[in-house]
Order: sequence, then C-alpha cells, then structure tokens
Amino acid sequence: PLQYSDQRNHPMEFSKSDVSNSTGGDYPVVFGYNLQDVIDGKNLTSYVKWAVSRGAVITYYWQTHNPLTGGLSKDCSTNGTNQRSVISEILNEETNAHAMFMGWLDTISDFFLSLNIHGEAVPVIFRPFHECSADWYWWGTACAEDEDFLALWLMTQDYLMNTRGVHNILWEYAPSKPADQYDVSFHDRWPGDERVDIVGFDRYSQPENYRNDILRDCRAVTDFSNAHGKIAAMSETGILTGINTITDEEYFNFFTEDFLLPMMEECPSISFALTFSNFNTGKYWVPLPGQPTYDSFLSFYNDEQTYFLKDSRWRQVEYVTEIEKVIGRALI
Repeated sequence: PLQYSDQRNHPMEFSKSDVSNSTGGDYPVVFGYNLQDVIDGKNLTSYVKWAVSRGAVITYYWQTHNPLTGGLSKDCSTNGTNQRSVISEILNEETNAHAMFMGWLDTISDFFLSLNIHGEAVPVIFRPFHECSADWYWWGTACAEDEDFLALWLMTQDYLMNTRGVHNILWEYAPSKPADQYDVSFHDRWPGDERVDIVGFDRYSQPENYRNDILRDCRAVTDFSNAHGKIAAMSETGILTGINTITDEEYFNFFTEDFLLPMMEECPSISFALTFSNFNTGKYWVPLPGQPTYDSFLSFYNDEQTYFLKDSRWRQVEYVTEIEKVIGRALI
C-alpha cells in the first residue's frame, strides 16, 4: 500500500490541513516540513510532537539559504570571492560561510535532539540537498562540482551524527528526474550505501506527461534501491503548476488514473508519496470539495491500496504501536 503525504511548510494550527478538509477529518501518514523554517526561528517542535503522537511519520527537507550572500537556495553567487562555488567556500574552515553553515548545523542538531516524547527520541526522515541532480540550487550541477557536493553531504552527516550525536534520523537522498539524469543521480553524486537509508525522487510534470514521467523515475529508483538494499520513496510530486491548473476534463481523475493506478500496477514498492503544499487559493496541490479533481482525490483516499493516518491497517504497524507504548494510550 501507498502512504500518502503532504508538505506543510507554513503550519498555523496543529489540526489545520486541507487534506483533513478534503477527507472529512483524516490526515496524511507522512507530514513534510522545511527545515529552513527552524533556522529562521520558527519553533516546530510542538507541531511535530502533535503529529507523531497521532501516528504520523515526519520528513524534513532543507531549502537551504546561500551562506555567502544571504540569498535564497537558487542564488549561486559566491559574492565576489575567489572560490569556485558556494560549497567550496563552505568547505574552507577559514571562511565566514563555513562558520555560518556550521551554526546552521548546530541549530538543526538542537532541533532534532529536542524531538522526544516522554524521553524517547522521535525518528524523522531528513532529506538534505534535494534535487541535487538538477541545476537550479547552489548545491546543484550548475553551481557545484560533484566532489564538492559529496564532501558537503559527508561533512553535514558526520557533524550531525558524530559531533552532535544526532541518531534519530533516517537519511534520504532525493535527486530530481533521475530517469533523465541517471548517471549524475546514482553515480556522480551518490553519497554511498553506508550514507543513505532512503532513496527518493522529486518529479513534477504536466498532466499529459505525468504518468509516463513518474513511472520512468519510479522504475529507475526502485531498481537502484533494490540493488542497494534501500527503501524507495516519491519525495515530492504533483502537477508542475499545481493541481488547481487542471482544466481539461481528461485529467479530472488524475489521482486515480494518472497517479495511483500506474503506481500500484507497475511500481508498487514505493513506500510513500509526498505532494507539495497548498500555499493559497491560486497555488495548491491537494484539491478541496467542489474542485475538478476532488472526486478523484476522494476515491484515492478511500482506495484500499492507500494508507492515511486514521486507517485501521496503519494503526497496526509496529511504528504506531511503539508510539502507543511510549505515550501510554491508544492514538487519537
């Protein structure tokens, strides 16, 4: 079965969720957050504990700012330094960029270490430097050499685990469009079997291409994961411009015919799929009642091949039963 997930980049209230609004009160199994929010000062600890105490799995990606310029993640500028890339500046222990980045890692470490319920550490999935096979981020192919990217991954992982003692993380490696960029995804930038727990992929596409694109990526990722003994996941996915832009009646059954059916028939070993956020009324990835793709989403929700948070089958998995032991009661 496929665990459904959504990205919650701007939580406002514990129970506020468009998935809940669309399902009559249920939630995704996997909750996704942006770790940059923690670095920017948002306290997400209570949100994570709220979700976990109800049986949710937590995943974090990191839309990392540029430590040289203060710019956003797509700013590749080295700010006039002589370094060849942002990463090479970070790797130089004599630079301000290195000091800033290590400070961010301390903030991240403090946050992960704070995640406990009744003294038991909360496990989370961490997906750093996502879409590294693409060219749009400062850690991507247009802005950083492969060896520098690998050095950054190893430095980040070693600092969190060995220096700060953070051991409640599953490390997820998630290139973009791996079927189109296989060598860079699984050879040039692969951190190594001992460095990765979950292999995911990010893929957004237009309605007419979506089914074919995700199947090609899924086959590439599951074949690689099986060969390397890893869990496979769909880390981010959806219609490129948002589910709200589907106006062609041919794709009103998107969630069942273009997403669930091909995945379950041809790529069933994917563990979970994460959609992007619902930002506002003009940009969202989960439909609401009355919208063209809503009936399809509701059928997707009710299908026996999907798990949502209140599904009785999900409540029987060991992860959930262990949470119940820790909190001393059945989940809400």
